[in-house]
Amino acid sequence: KKLMLSIASIICIYYPNSSKVLKLTNNLSQFGKVYIFINGGDLNEFELKNNQKIKIIKSKQNIGTAGAYNQIFESTDHPYYWLWDQDSFINKEDAFEFLGISEKIFRKNKKCFMTTISDPKNSFKFTNKNFVLPKASSSLINTKRTRNYMNLRFDQSLFLDYADWEFAYRIMNSGGLIKQVDNIKLLHELGSSYKTIFGNYLNAPKPFRITFQIVNTFYFFHKYKYSLLTFILLIF
Repeated sequence: KKLMLSIASIICIYYPNSSKVLKLTNNLSQFGKVYIFINGGDLNEFELKNNQKIKIIKSKQNIGTAGAYNQIFESTDHPYYWLWDQDSFINKEDAFEFLGISEKIFRKNKKCFMTTISDPKNSFKFTNKNFVLPKASSSLINTKRTRNYMNLRFDQSLFLDYADWEFAYRIMNSGGLIKQVDNIKLLHELGSSYKTIFGNYLNAPKPFRITFQIVNTFYFFHKYKYSLLTFILLIF
């Protein structure tokens, strides 16, 4: 219960389905402050105007999900940040269960910086069980622990998933852990996906995504001075 009183949720949206965002917002507002960061488009705000827990920020330009999270990190100070985007949804019962489990994890494991909801359709499986690369959406960050060891900021030079993965990598590279919580129902809208020979589910990427993924891969290796072989040895 103490954790639930200390949470600020951040929902980053871009030309959203207002009805879905409003439902998610109402569910998350049961557990604390909610920041809705609009990178583009409009949101039907009428139902939210009288809710003092909700704050809407409209960006003059699309600064991406990473930029939206960073702006809230830099302008506010909450013990926990719960990250969301418009493609994900959780009901109140599952949210309550996830937060209760997360509270126990943070209390028992002082090296845990972040918990996340396990999403079999959007995750990687590694031989190294401590190596977790989750999507940022649905992840709960322990602010103080994270800031004690690293900069609480996403790399805005990276595109989509890579910004999430790089943030998770820095947590583990700083000596922290990310714990996945299983059996929590998370509705996550994805494009068409396929299953790799290693058992991972990946989105079938569009050409522009493939281009950015290649560029981001080289950027990632250059930033951390890793060769592909070194990186493979690290995760296995």
